[in-house]
Amino acid sequence: MKITSILIIFFLTYSIVSAKTITNKEWFKEENLLQSITFYINGKSLDLDVNTKEIMKYYQDKPFDYYFMPKNKKVSDNKKKCAINIKKNIYTLRPKIDVPVTLPSNLSWSEDPFKDRNWRFWFHSWKFTDCLLSGYTEFQEQWYLKRLKWLVSDWWKDNFRPEFPAKEFSWHDHSTAKRLHEMLKIFEFVRREKALDQKFIRDALRSIFWHAQILSAEDIYIKNNNHGLDQSVSLFEVSQLFREFEYSEIWEKKSRERLENEISFALTTEGIHTENSPSYHGWVSAKCATINKFAKHYTDLAIVDNNILQDNGLRFLSVIAKPDRTLPLIGDTSNNLIAKATYPDLKKLSWYPFYQYVISQGKNGVKPKEIISFFPESGYYIYRDKWDEPGENTALHFIMKCGYNASGHRHNDDGTILLYGLGENWLIDSGIYGYRYDKYRNYITSPSAHNISFPYEYKDSTPTDKSKINSFDDRLKKYKNNWGFKQKEPLCESHMYKGYTYIRKLNTKGNVIFLSDSLLLDNSKANKSKKFITTFRVPLNKRVYINKNKKIIFVLNQSGSAALRIYYKKDFYNIKVFSGKGGEITSLETVGWLELKPSKTISFIDKSVNYRAEFELLVTKEIPSLLDFVLMD
Repeated sequence: MKITSILIIFFLTYSIVSAKTITNKEWFKEENLLQSITFYINGKSLDLDVNTKEIMKYYQDKPFDYYFMPKNKKVSDNKKKCAINIKKNIYTLRPKIDVPVTLPSNLSWSEDPFKDRNWRFWFHSWKFTDCLLSGYTEFQEQWYLKRLKWLVSDWWKDNFRPEFPAKEFSWHDHSTAKRLHEMLKIFEFVRREKALDQKFIRDALRSIFWHAQILSAEDIYIKNNNHGLDQSVSLFEVSQLFREFEYSEIWEKKSRERLENEISFALTTEGIHTENSPSYHGWVSAKCATINKFAKHYTDLAIVDNNILQDNGLRFLSVIAKPDRTLPLIGDTSNNLIAKATYPDLKKLSWYPFYQYVISQGKNGVKPKEIISFFPESGYYIYRDKWDEPGENTALHFIMKCGYNASGHRHNDDGTILLYGLGENWLIDSGIYGYRYDKYRNYITSPSAHNISFPYEYKDSTPTDKSKINSFDDRLKKYKNNWGFKQKEPLCESHMYKGYTYIRKLNTKGNVIFLSDSLLLDNSKANKSKKFITTFRVPLNKRVYINKNKKIIFVLNQSGSAALRIYYKKDFYNIKVFSGKGGEITSLETVGWLELKPSKTISFIDKSVNYRAEFELLVTKEIPSLLDFVLMD
């Protein structure tokens, strides 16, 4: 019986999802609202509306698997506070996690207290349901359980309707996936607490069914993207937790195929997330490992063999973290994020002792020996002059990024460098800003927001041509993980500026960094002089001094105890410092969601047909007399 039905279902499903012309409105027709939903239970075909009581009894009696919903753990103080607040209808959601807001008890699902797209996304992703789960776990009050059940029914009633779209994020490609994951947790939690009733069974299972059907469609699937990864994960989860659904085998086949592709795309062979941002690496690489373990548990067959990828991913997270444990503001990374690893079986990974050392700042674990870390496929070169001893924060930490593995969260930052040393930032990046696509988002992703060289005509643009690292791959074997080797120059070659080839060569020795830049016209016959700029972005609290005769710039910290020296080799047309908005070069950095503050940008400006420049960077405590220097800012 079931084999025959599956063949029929496959035909119906294929006819739905293969048609690229289908719009989302097609899902919300009246006939879909009334469509019967079939379960195969104990050899029988059961209809959700006709056989509700029998289906409910099946789920009441079904053995509980604690893998997906583990036994209750101790509730943290933050979760307790969250649970108490949500009972008062007070919500705290990203990105305004520090700004509580009171919402109506009877939600309309159009709430938007901050007029913020990201907040609406997390609201419809049900990021707050953990507060309700924690509330019941901690206080054992029925209100929390009833609210969870009400939530499922109310959202379904208000958002699955013929007058589509109900709300912007009701059926958004990413929020749908995240909400389904939360819905599965709620159903399993209610089932575990033996609180099922017929209304909840009908509303929850109908909603779960349609979430899965919509996620299985091609017209909502975002391939090769962290959205597509979450979509595939949630679809695979429902296919395993609810094998009784008539479409479950189709969902499993489709989601497994997608996951194989998504994981292969999401992570390079070095175990690093392709979407250009260390903060995204942390959770995406962990999610890949988690769903892999989930698949192994439920099907005895992992999606991919990625134990090595996990170890490599943890290695990257460990070495890219600055000596203060935070992640550098590369790509769409937020300010002051601790390099926290959430891999399953974290302690079993070979890099865990070294990660412990990093995250505890030397108080626990084993000190790494790795001074230079190359990730040529992923596009990162990371150098430090040493690893700090416990209690120290003096090490030099330097990063160069160059690569184009995915368009997601990519900034136009090929060749950008970041520098931390003696306990503070010296060369900084702009960070995420946020996903409001306005002039500031355009700036954050533009070349002028990074520590690179660029043709002036491209300072505010969003180039699209791919970039590459030429010389890293074949030189990996020639590098050693301890000091004292003969180093060849790492080289970043980028083609993100149309008509130009941008090359940045790098050499490091002790606490000295040598840079050599060139911007060469692809058209060798061109002879018209153009304007070029190299920018170095420093924190606002640094003072910038220049001695043009000696070709030295001093970037002095607030206390006057340390400085970044920038030596330059040529006579530039002009050297300027810009800060904030309104200047020729904008200079801002992320401090919070949609919050920017001024930074300072040292700009070396030149006019030529082709551009070449060399710089030497040194962080030092040796401060000379500044009598011969001019304060630039």
